[in-house]
Amino acid sequence: MLKKGPLWAIYTASYFIDYILILGILVWKKKQDVPKWNQFIPKCTLSDWLIWALLLILIIISVLVMIRIQRIKMTARVKYDPKDDAVWETYTAFLAPALALGGTFVDEFGLVLSLVVFVAAGIAFVRSKQVHLASVFIFPLCYNIFKSENVVLITRDSRDELRIRIEEEPDGVEAKELAPKIYLIK
Repeated sequence: MLKKGPLWAIYTASYFIDYILILGILVWKKKQDVPKWNQFIPKCTLSDWLIWALLLILIIISVLVMIRIQRIKMTARVKYDPKDDAVWETYTAFLAPALALGGTFVDEFGLVLSLVVFVAAGIAFVRSKQVHLASVFIFPLCYNIFKSENVVLITRDSRDELRIRIEEEPDGVEAKELAPKIYLIK
């Protein structure tokens, strides 16, 4: 099972697309004030550079977390039949990133509001241990999410492919328990 640090890392990586869009929006807003690119760098303030650097660091951290998720070691075996598709349930997790991104269009107060939404949603995410609600599994990692009895299965296989794999393996398929009753299957 994952501890709080990796849960925060997965939650932070869920905002990967937002980081890219916010960085683009901020650079674009700054570029609107400057007619030519050769005048762009002298017009940028220290606060601009610090915000851009923070966003670049968050983008790099997100990429590293996604690479780590793909290389995670399997430590358990599960044999659950995937019954219901839980992807629609996870689309509600896109609400917090959408609110955070929407705040950047307003002004500097919108960035503060985005930060508050980010932290509040992160605390709720880590405390609930609902790892399957992290949008990083849906996009950009393209995993499928299924429910089986009271267990959540996160996998790249389709439902039929996963059923065949589970039937072929007598002990079940290799998995990593991310949180109680939430498994990542390779």
